[in-house]
Amino acid sequence: MNFLKNKGWISFVLLAAVVGVIIWQWEAIKNFFASKANGGLLTPNKAQDPILQMGSKGRYVETLQGKLNQADTSLTRLSLDGDFGPLTQARLKALTGKTSIRLSELETAIKAHKKA
Repeated sequence: MNFLKNKGWISFVLLAAVVGVIIWQWEAIKNFFASKANGGLLTPNKAQDPILQMGSKGRYVETLQGKLNQADTSLTRLSLDGDFGPLTQARLKALTGKTSIRLSELETAIKAHKKA
């Protein structure tokens, strides 16, 4: 019966745990919803714009692959697997002349390479 008296305390602890997880994962939550609003593509903020290169993995690489697919639809589509391997590198080099890049630089690099 002592458990029933502690319902309020247990509810408070559970609520605090949920709020703690939300605060701890806030950037990931924001990126998730931002990517859904952007057609599934992640838009990096300036503080989180890593250089993507051979061996890179994750959501930013998946976004890079999607943008490379959108840039030239005549080429075979890259798999959006989040793994920067030889196919992603070859596509990036064909469209930009580079083998590594930041997402924030991609569109400018594609336009510059097309003009050259």
